[in-house]
Amino acid sequence: MPPPDEKDAMPLPAPVARKENHLRTLSYQVFERTDGLWDIDATIRDSKSYPYFDHVRGRMAPGDYIHNIAVRLTFDEGFGVHAVVPSFDDVPYLFCQGGGDNAHRLVGANLMTGWRRSLSEALGDTGGCTHLREMLQNCATVAFQAISAAREDRSQARSLDTHEIEARPPYIGRCHAMAEDGPVIARYFPQFHIPTGDD
Repeated sequence: MPPPDEKDAMPLPAPVARKENHLRTLSYQVFERTDGLWDIDATIRDSKSYPYFDHVRGRMAPGDYIHNIAVRLTFDEGFGVHAVVPSFDDVPYLFCQGGGDNAHRLVGANLMTGWRRSLSEALGDTGGCTHLREMLQNCATVAFQAISAAREDRSQARSLDTHEIEARPPYIGRCHAMAEDGPVIARYFPQFHIPTGDD
């Protein structure tokens, strides 16, 4: 039996007959800046597959954006937040523009320590836009992906030689594949593998 990381893909099962109703797309791009900081540019877009009637905009054609909201979050290598700049390009109400007024309160927060609490305090309930909070919440894992790959220099093949790593990577023990007693850690990070009684 092949190791779990070598199994075939697991596609979704064939659906019953259905028609599209709503499309939400989330996009995150990370940029390494020349001043040593990092930017995440995130976007959330909602649209319908049918003509949609909006209080302010009236009839909207299929594919028109009900929400088209972006945010740029600037952070450092220690995951400290330096700036949060939202943009509300398409929203149901002009009043929605105020949903980012408190985003500056996130400056000084840390993406890895108490980030959800910081979001709730700065943008919770009517203090901020629900969709902005949703995007910002996911910025923590996006930032981690960028920084960890940079620290491990994953642009080089030599980064795959993990058997001599002495400092335990922070992602070990944080997801199904990275279980300390699992086959992935046993194979690629044996120095951090914790065998069970079944091994």
